[in-house]
Amino acid sequence: MKFTFETSEKKKKGSLSSYNGVLGFKITRDKYSDAVLLGIFKKIFKRLNLIDYSVNSINPITNGTSLYFLNNQMNIAFAELFANGFILFQKTATGKIKYIRKAEATQVGNTWYYEKQELDVFYSDTYDVYGKSDMIVLRDILKAIDNSLNANQTIIKRLGSVIVATPEQPSNNPQAVMIDDDTKDKLEKDTQEDYGMLDEQKQILFLRRALKLENIKLGSKDLMITETLETFVKILCDATNIPYDVMAMSGQSTFANQEQAEKSMQDTAEEFVSKVWTYFNQMGVQFNWKVNNNKYGKTI
Repeated sequence: MKFTFETSEKKKKGSLSSYNGVLGFKITRDKYSDAVLLGIFKKIFKRLNLIDYSVNSINPITNGTSLYFLNNQMNIAFAELFANGFILFQKTATGKIKYIRKAEATQVGNTWYYEKQELDVFYSDTYDVYGKSDMIVLRDILKAIDNSLNANQTIIKRLGSVIVATPEQPSNNPQAVMIDDDTKDKLEKDTQEDYGMLDEQKQILFLRRALKLENIKLGSKDLMITETLETFVKILCDATNIPYDVMAMSGQSTFANQEQAEKSMQDTAEEFVSKVWTYFNQMGVQFNWKVNNNKYGKTI
């Protein structure tokens, strides 16, 4: 007997029609990779929020608007650079610097506009190399994380097993014993709703005919779901320059490695700040920065 696992009901039907003796399972389709990615981003955001900026401009408008972006919108810009592969800025004749979200801008050809003014477009290193954003490059990794966790959830919901019941063949009956479709559907529905280990379910099920039961175990350990998930999360951490050891699921976030991990995350945050510094220089704006661990009134 062959098995097929599909997230799409349409695809599952196609798989069932392509093979003989196939038992199909429809797995859940939840979006878990967003939560994993959020956990990574928040670690970077935490470090970005501890940086103080000073803009070297005699123009008070340039100074004020640049500081507003640096102090309030760096996290959003980081996420957009990851998702889109570029970020947009508007610089007016008065020296105003404004960060423009992609959703607010209008694209005409390869040019972006906001309020009929052409915008400065700055691309990520990944976009310069591959012509697409980090999100697109890592799309299959994110999908693999979803598939791993969806498979695990399906197994949990199925309590780790599926039972196949086949009518037993009486020894004195030469004809094949069959169950008609209506009886089969009713039996499956009644068993699914009424029988199980929950308080409101029955633990003993009486049937009107003899059935041969075959228990198919769907152990996540045998499928190595945990190991597969860890592999893809490690790849995602590498791509975002976040040490895997600081991820909660690693189980390795100890005091021994915290100092090195914090330094690594600070380097990742400052790498992005350096990229923004380059963008601003191209617009004729310079700024300095320093890490301030006491920024929010914390005392040592």
